[in-house]
Amino acid sequence: MTAPPLRLPYQELALRELRERAQWSGVEELGDSELLALVLGQGGDGLSATQLAIALLEGTGGLESLGKLPPAGLAARPGLGPAQAARVAAVFELGRRTARRETERRSGLPLCADAVARWAARRLTRLDHEEVWVLCLDGRSVLSCALQVGRGGMHGCALLARDFLIPVVRHAASAFVVVHNHPSGDPTPSREDLEMTIALASAAALVAVPLLDHVVVGRDGHRSMFEMGVLDGL
Repeated sequence: MTAPPLRLPYQELALRELRERAQWSGVEELGDSELLALVLGQGGDGLSATQLAIALLEGTGGLESLGKLPPAGLAARPGLGPAQAARVAAVFELGRRTARRETERRSGLPLCADAVARWAARRLTRLDHEEVWVLCLDGRSVLSCALQVGRGGMHGCALLARDFLIPVVRHAASAFVVVHNHPSGDPTPSREDLEMTIALASAAALVAVPLLDHVVVGRDGHRSMFEMGVLDGL
């Protein structure tokens, strides 16, 4: 005799659906309460994880206020146990450390191809579409701002030199670097990538804001057109 299939409780099923959405669509597609529900892992006091997350956000005034509470303060909230409180506090602390290190990188370190690749790896390598970014540099070749200038599909997007140069000039950059991803995972520049880079470097020279590099990233690594010699003599 075949045993009947197990039925998951509603709360556990809802959490599993959240985990699947995070896996297939990316955590960036989830709302604040949904992300917090994943961190909590379960509900409490008769509330589901999502309901508890909503109650925490509303009861503390939002993410910023919630993130300032120590573990003991979190554990004092209705429905939240010590283990959940520790997880929530740890997640916020990781976010603060990441922000500090990003600020340190931006404020004092000149960009090189490896640094650009590290910057892009966190943002671009897992995407299923192409994004093109401009990294504006100050007079010390330190990153001053990052601007998305294009977004396409699996097979790229078409951009003109002005799409890069207008924001670069507007932000008073001393120089700039272009970076984009290949959703296929292979970072080898295409013929179109090479032609666009040469044309852009020539146009950038006319406005005295040089293109220092164009880095292509993918799951298999990165390629620097400066290191490849594409920009030699331009």
